[in-house]
Amino acid sequence: RRHCDLYDVEIAGEYIDDGVSGTVALDRREAGQRLLTDAEAGRFGAVLVYRVDRLGRTLTSILAAHDALTGLNVSIRSATEPIDTSTPIGRFIFQLLASLAELDRSSIADRMSTGRDRIAGIGRYTGGPIPLGYDVDEDGLFIPSARMVPQLGMTEAEMVTDIFGRIARGE
Repeated sequence: RRHCDLYDVEIAGEYIDDGVSGTVALDRREAGQRLLTDAEAGRFGAVLVYRVDRLGRTLTSILAAHDALTGLNVSIRSATEPIDTSTPIGRFIFQLLASLAELDRSSIADRMSTGRDRIAGIGRYTGGPIPLGYDVDEDGLFIPSARMVPQLGMTEAEMVTDIFGRIARGE
């Protein structure tokens, strides 16, 4: 809004996809569908994004959004990056930034996966549901569950051990 105020640009609408992954194609997002419908109706000639990676987080999703909008004679501009896809240099920078957005997403995913694997490798809880038969101690390590299963007269850990034993014996 400040960018539009500064450059005296009229806002035709806002299309906000809070909580939707940038890996989801623009035409598969609720606000993205509205944006494309309004673009097709000729409500505007440019889309302003805060950053290119807000349009998508993979090269293919960003380029698909670009192609869809370009096909509707709508350019893409960024409030924080020097791009305007109505110019050749703007298209080049846009494609470069789209590639960097995907690299950033992939790098973050790789670091998260490596960290999760490291934590799991030392037996620590990494989040999500705690498996049946286990608890997590104060150090974040898995320990056998001491919770009783009254109907069976054994702990959850003993029950899980019994189930796997029966499976191994073909029962």
